Amino acid sequence: MKSHTYTFNLILMGFLFWEISPFANLFAQTPGKLAFDSLVVQEQIPLLKDSLSPANMLSIHFVFPSQMYGNIHLLGKIQDEFIKGLFGKEYTNLSPYEALEKFYQKYKEDYLATAADYNKAKAEGLDMESWGNTIQIMRINTIGIHEGILSFCVSIENSMGGIHDSRHINYYNINLTTGKLICESDIFKPGYENKLTDVIINRLLEDNKLSKPKQLIEKGYFNLRRLKPNKNFLISKDGIVYAFNETEIAPYSMGLLKVVIPEDRVSNIMKDTK
Repeated sequence: MKSHTYTFNLILMGFLFWEISPFANLFAQTPGKLAFDSLVVQEQIPLLKDSLSPANMLSIHFVFPSQMYGNIHLLGKIQDEFIKGLFGKEYTNLSPYEALEKFYQKYKEDYLATAADYNKAKAEGLDMESWGNTIQIMRINTIGIHEGILSFCVSIENSMGGIHDSRHINYYNINLTTGKLICESDIFKPGYENKLTDVIINRLLEDNKLSKPKQLIEKGYFNLRRLKPNKNFLISKDGIVYAFNETEIAPYSMGLLKVVIPEDRVSNIMKDTK
């Protein structure tokens, strides 16, 4: 790996544990402890050799499991979920180091490929303000390990020089016995969708101190039909947390919205744990 191109800081993250989740007993007990490492990229990529040209600031904080004690054959499968979550499916089946290097090189190539458009626009005397500096921040910023479940959050932020920056998060939960992602149907009984939708709406009403669903529309939410399970959830000590990204169910000004659902609100639609 070329240190003069970008710098990796390797940091042993150790073990991080949440207290037991109410959803944890749906899955087998934890097969082994995990250790985590972190790869960090901080790189400013100039569009041209000209010092006055725009540049892109790329920041990546890639936390990933580096060791799995007691069940090492699952490590590569779990690492693939981290790699896919942050970089994309095309980078799976690579080591974390290789995935990051290949992603960085492709990202840099794609950015530099816009130089031709920049030079053309400049030669035509167009307004060049739209070609300002840009920023992309990518990180895995939440790690939770509890009985049988590994949960993490991928956050991607972009600043393209416009009025509004953007931020998008995705939650992932891995069954540490199988190495597979946990989906809603693994937790809830068949036909759960309508009842879970009602729970989400009621939680939003409580959070906003409202009493009627139509008041959510008055407050700015787009459409009650959008207020439903979106598969973007985090299993935590507090229950299950749904994340709705910017403009998904409400205007940009309302930002990222989270709905925390305690276990007792969904116990009647959860699968039998016995």
